[in-house]
Amino acid sequence: QFMPRAQSSRGDASRERILATAIELFAERGYAGTSVSEICRRAGAVATSLYHHFGSKEGLLGSAIERVGLSWIEEIQKQAYREEDLGRRLDRVVDMWRQLATEQPALLRMLISVQLERSEDSSEVGESLRILMRRTRASLVEGIEASVGALPGADHMAHTMLALLQGALLRLQLEPETTDVDALFRDMRRTIELVLADRVDRRAAAEQA
Repeated sequence: QFMPRAQSSRGDASRERILATAIELFAERGYAGTSVSEICRRAGAVATSLYHHFGSKEGLLGSAIERVGLSWIEEIQKQAYREEDLGRRLDRVVDMWRQLATEQPALLRMLISVQLERSEDSSEVGESLRILMRRTRASLVEGIEASVGALPGADHMAHTMLALLQGALLRLQLEPETTDVDALFRDMRRTIELVLADRVDRRAAAEQA
């Protein structure tokens, strides 16, 4: 049926407010600690609007994961492919991580907190989380291998990179006043560089065997 443009725009705005609010609250309190009533109160919406747009609280969580995850992956790809040199690619990606961790920590907190709460979930939400993490690792591997070629254990290497980021975010959340941000991300970049060098050496040894 035809819907007047003004009504459609209001509906889009309401959906966007609910989604943005849910992302904030999931980041602050986790999924289990966030109620539908609190999301609606903070978003200035009614529960019927939330259910109309997302179907359920789980449907809202799925949309939040998709929104944050897709923007995260797109940003990794954008930064990685700005440079052809691997060292500069690493600089770009680590700089992006630093910016996210210091300027937009809620985005990363949301993914980490929901991942911890729902990683064993057999529902569609749990599967969405697993797919998101696989896609994120694949984006990292793709960016690296575009510079140096295929590497052994590349997926595990990408997992290590994400673990370093999660550890840095936790440190910044728990000890923001005493954390040397420059040193933290400099060491992260150096660790990634060493892991990459190890993979390249392994490949060379395998080719010579």
